[in-house]
Amino acid sequence: MILTLPIGIQILIVIIAVLVLLVLLYFAIISVIKGFKSIVNENYLDFEDVMPYPFFAKRLKSKIKTSTIETTFSVLALNVDNIRTIETSVNQKISRKILEALIDRVNVHFHNEAVIGIRSKGEFLIYLNESYNQVEVMPLVYELMSVLREPYLLNTRNEFMVNVSIAVAFYPIHGVSFNVLMKNLFQTVKTIQNEGGNAVRNCQSSTLVFNEEYVDYYRQIKLGIKGGQFEFYYLPIIETTTNEVQGFSSFVRWNHPTLGVLPASKFIHVLNQSGDLYWLSLHALETACTEIKKLSTIFGANIFINIFIGEHELSKKNIVRDFKKIIKSHRIDSKRIILEVPENVVLGTKDDENFQTLSKLREIGFSVVTDIYGVSPQELKRISERKIEYFKIGNPFVLDTETEITKMYLHLMKDLAVANNTRIIASKVEDIKHYKLYEEANITLMQGYYFTKPQPTHKLADWKDEFEKLHVKKEIKKVVKENIESQKEIIEEKPEAKKELVEDVLEIEETLDFELDLDLDDDFDLEEDLEEKNFEDEEKK
Repeated sequence: MILTLPIGIQILIVIIAVLVLLVLLYFAIISVIKGFKSIVNENYLDFEDVMPYPFFAKRLKSKIKTSTIETTFSVLALNVDNIRTIETSVNQKISRKILEALIDRVNVHFHNEAVIGIRSKGEFLIYLNESYNQVEVMPLVYELMSVLREPYLLNTRNEFMVNVSIAVAFYPIHGVSFNVLMKNLFQTVKTIQNEGGNAVRNCQSSTLVFNEEYVDYYRQIKLGIKGGQFEFYYLPIIETTTNEVQGFSSFVRWNHPTLGVLPASKFIHVLNQSGDLYWLSLHALETACTEIKKLSTIFGANIFINIFIGEHELSKKNIVRDFKKIIKSHRIDSKRIILEVPENVVLGTKDDENFQTLSKLREIGFSVVTDIYGVSPQELKRISERKIEYFKIGNPFVLDTETEITKMYLHLMKDLAVANNTRIIASKVEDIKHYKLYEEANITLMQGYYFTKPQPTHKLADWKDEFEKLHVKKEIKKVVKENIESQKEIIEEKPEAKKELVEDVLEIEETLDFELDLDLDDDFDLEEDLEEKNFEDEEKK
């Protein structure tokens, strides 16, 4: 027989059980909170009016999310480099008091208007809003460094000194996202510490001058990005044995509304500081995929375009996915896009992240080119072992074979190129001297101002017509010159033969509507006769 308790007693037992569970849960929560607090205390994360890093990050991300084109603010990374040394030499209680005093000095210096966060023991972040003019922040930070370096008197007997490294980042110049800002800050702090610490530095290159005009310039760039003012010009790569265009190198230009067309040297450093270079690389690939279709109708279906991808862009974790997506959306054969990368990326080890990224891009089908100017013979051998598709020579004077070293280097370069099925592109053919140097070295893929300057796509069709005319002129000049040279003895013996030849050359020039400029030997004065004949004809007219 089963004993059944009255319903009232059953309810009472359930209530008691629930209460016991709630009590146990309460003590468990209290235990967790105490444990968390003990961890916080141990790691110096519970200072008054100082935010733990997750809360500081959330606040900063919210500020960036709601920002406009006019939004500016500053973030400082402040590291007390010797805090653990102080802690070891005295005790945690003393080192904590030093950090409390340091926080007080920061608050007083910025009139309690700074927002302070803590990342770990002795590592602080400081947010200064737009009321702090970015041009004036650096002097303020230098003053703060002096304040923080003054002795800390914790009692009548002992005083302590701290070593401080401070990095300064300006939004949006040093990053348009939280992650980029933090990355630039922490890298700059690390650089300061590696150089001995006790210094202040902003995240930009030491070669840049930061002032109010610089900030305004950056805002113009951001408006230019949104307004589609950045476009790409293309420089033809020519197979000189046939004078056919094989491909193009792309060069970014900024169509500034008041300053005109600006080259990359005028703005690329700003994009580098702000983290917008990755946007530029995606824009370069997107544009190349669009333009290659147009250029194929003019120059042939097999042309390629090469775009530059730096180490910064290769370090982006989504670059392989993003590039693959762009290629797929345009239905372009990835082999027709050549990625120009720094030589140290190609020289990287298999453990190097940028080298791994490049390998993945090659697996998709992208070809690779790197400039070998300045690399040693040993490095050149290592580059060739990567079996990349193209070498690029950025300085023609490496081909000046007057010295044994340059002869050996040229010989090695060509042997390695042949052995690995690698083509060599001469990238800076500026004049006839450069052209001759490459021609003598049997390097036939060339580009440079000797042929044309970088141009927008819509102008390249007209350039092609002009270039083909020049090629025709060159070939005719060659044939006429050879013909004249072969008849040199006959002409010298029979004046009437020379007269007939002069008239023939003039007829060719009149038909083609250009002068041949035969450039004959000094002792063979056909050129003088041509000039006299032209002068006589002009007088008759």
